[in-house]
Amino acid sequence: PLRIASPFMEWAVRALYLFALSILSIAYALAWFQIPIATHFNWPSSFVFHLATAGISVLISFFANLSVLFYFIGTGVWMKDRAKEILKQDRSKAQQIWAIYEKSNKLKAKAFPFATFSIFFGILTFVMGGAFQVGAVPSWLHPTLATLLCLTGWIGIKFVFGAMRENLENLNKCSELLDDKLD
Repeated sequence: PLRIASPFMEWAVRALYLFALSILSIAYALAWFQIPIATHFNWPSSFVFHLATAGISVLISFFANLSVLFYFIGTGVWMKDRAKEILKQDRSKAQQIWAIYEKSNKLKAKAFPFATFSIFFGILTFVMGGAFQVGAVPSWLHPTLATLLCLTGWIGIKFVFGAMRENLENLNKCSELLDDKLD
């Protein structure tokens, strides 16, 4: 059948989001202790250690947040296309699917601010880290942005995961209507 609503996709995006937040938080915590850690392991520079851990975790965070954005965009397009596809065959079901699509489209308002701000704070943190390294910005700016990046992600879990749960229910409703059409 035309069923798209598999919990695997949502599980994968949630797992990626949690993984990204976890390593981002670990990199954040390690940043506060980078000098003692580098000294303990006899590394020549604590900066290289911080750059490696933070750079990788920010890139994974970008990917996770872009996955959230594309998840909602992709599933919304799928519902909209299915409604248009069956419009000529069954106007009533097409209208029902369109109504579900509109309901799902509103879920973006719950998830997109957190994903978008995480990407924004990630870019700013990365850039301002370099600016701090050369003495172009005050010392408080980079850690403040990093704190905002972590907080945005952790606070966003409730909203992003809740919207994904509702979206999966809507996808299942669409799939059921489409399966009924085939019978």
